[in-house]
Amino acid sequence: MFCTTFRKFALLFAMAFSLVPLSLFAGTNGKVTGIVKDKETGDALPGVNIILDGTTMGAATNAQGEFTIINVPAGVYTLSTSMIGYTKVTKQNVRILPDFTTRVDFDLSPESLGGEEVVIVAERPLIQKDQTMTMTVTSSEEIKNLPVRGFQAAA
Repeated sequence: MFCTTFRKFALLFAMAFSLVPLSLFAGTNGKVTGIVKDKETGDALPGVNIILDGTTMGAATNAQGEFTIINVPAGVYTLSTSMIGYTKVTKQNVRILPDFTTRVDFDLSPESLGGEEVVIVAERPLIQKDQTMTMTVTSSEEIKNLPVRGFQAAA
């Protein structure tokens, strides 16, 4: 009696389980990982920003130049890098598959930062209104020329 009841229960369970779509057990998100290196030296670049364009998702590389972006919805994306002193690199048509890790490595070329020359000119006022005491500036050359070399010689 127990065997037939158990068999019926097992058969009923198997039939119910077969009606559940397998896609419910499959993941919908993937992961992107990779390394960012200097193109000229091959050294890892820490602190590079990696961004999935069109989303708010991204990561920064660690001290070894590695990055990981998790929980990325499956689809096709464009990945961009940004770091001061290096050219921006973009990789298009990066396919993220559910439950898989997609590897994307970057080699960044150094970029010279150019800017205009900045000249700062300042003048010290002759009378400083916020100073309530007298102040004298003595240069090291004037101290060397003094006839006294220490406080013992002055006494």
